[in-house]
Amino acid sequence: MEQLADAVIAISDPQANIFYAQISLWVDESSIIAETEDEELPDYKEIADNSYADELRNIIEKQTSLYCKGDKD
Repeated sequence: MEQLADAVIAISDPQANIFYAQISLWVDESSIIAETEDEELPDYKEIADNSYADELRNIIEKQTSLYCKGDKD
């Protein structure tokens, strides 16, 4: 993807100092694109027309708007 991700999820065990995976997410009106950096998983996956995608999109948009709103103050 050419633009910065809307959200990045790191999957790790900080107590054991183990990093498992990083997933970058791009959100648009109709889908979520997920990029993994794991060699065993596909590089990109589109999540569309799914209630889970809608819920995840809502969470990301809400959190993004909170941080962006705080940057303008």
